[in-house]
Amino acid sequence: VERQAHFLRHHDGGSRPGRQRRQQCRIVSDEIVVTSQPRSQRIDQHGGTLRYFPEGLSQAGPALHGGPVGRAAGTMAGDLVAKANSDGHTLLFHQANMLIQPGLEPVPYDVMRDFAPIVMCATSSHVIVIAPQLPVSTLKDYIAYAKARPGKISWGASTPGTVQHLSGEMFKRMVGIDIVFIPYKGTGAMLPDVLGGRLQLVVDNILVLAPHIKLGALNALAVTTAKRTPILPDVPSLAEAGVTGFDTSGWFSMYSTPKTPAAIIRKLNTEILAIVNQPDVRERLLTFGATPLPGTPEEYGADLDREEKLWGKVVKASGAKAE
Repeated sequence: VERQAHFLRHHDGGSRPGRQRRQQCRIVSDEIVVTSQPRSQRIDQHGGTLRYFPEGLSQAGPALHGGPVGRAAGTMAGDLVAKANSDGHTLLFHQANMLIQPGLEPVPYDVMRDFAPIVMCATSSHVIVIAPQLPVSTLKDYIAYAKARPGKISWGASTPGTVQHLSGEMFKRMVGIDIVFIPYKGTGAMLPDVLGGRLQLVVDNILVLAPHIKLGALNALAVTTAKRTPILPDVPSLAEAGVTGFDTSGWFSMYSTPKTPAAIIRKLNTEILAIVNQPDVRERLLTFGATPLPGTPEEYGADLDREEKLWGKVVKASGAKAE
């Protein structure tokens, strides 16, 4: 399904210096988080954020104008943009799982070779929660509780092979606990089990879990990012709770093809960040549990390189496979 949307104004490379012209820019958005599930079940994690970015950007600034927003699932979106012309007119909007997927199954592109990073629009923390029936209330106490019961405590994440799942795998290895992973197909399937105490620990999207935490139905131990998040300001980071060096998050980013001229990449970066930092856009993103993150294309490229290495190691160590 393609929808009309307004998007970015590029610098004219013609003979008249400083002149600008408007050109259509096609955005291909991976709004689907779990490609094997029906659409109605795929929107429960990041779906709101993934839909809002391409369409929200298009509505937020006068620099944007008409061009279709193509919808494609997962690797299909990446493959389409990887094969597009390097003119800066076809962009990929994707999320952090794109760096994990190649470790789980073959994909028709190389993330580091076939895409040029433009900007990381925002990040979204995950949160570690426990069932209220457990007789512990802090991360330190939970770790001691789990170490005394190796192989007897279950944990889950809404979808295997995602950032939240692999963040949980990192966590249990870093703190040295043996807990049993239970895979779920979506947060909707997982929530009743942790709320009812049949599942003891969950690592998942903060936006989905925050309402249950605020009601006292779940006990939040820590967020997975290096700093606290505005949506749950009273919940410590893992570093604050005693697990140093832990910093993972979901993120939402824009890419072009690798031979897109540097001037166009910089222009796109500047325009997108200007829109993301508008007060109403920032406020809207915060309601989705996402925090805007400014940065240059070069800074984001360095982040991508680090993240690719990190998730490659975690996938290999965990033995995770595509579901």
